[in-house]
Amino acid sequence: MIVITHTQLTLMFLDSYPWWPAVIFEHDDPDVPRNVLRGCLDTQEKRKLKLYILRFFDKNKSWCVQS
Repeated sequence: MIVITHTQLTLMFLDSYPWWPAVIFEHDDPDVPRNVLRGCLDTQEKRKLKLYILRFFDKNKSWCVQS
């Protein structure tokens, strides 16, 4: 069983991008931008999946929602 915890450092990849360090955030974390949270909650409601909010350590500090 894999347990993912709040503010856990992880390596993630998306599509054709390489593995990259990221931090996992809880939905109620005040550091999560409102637009990211809104998009996550909307998608989660439509797809009925558990989604994780990630922030990558790239030059833009990109946010991402991933299942």
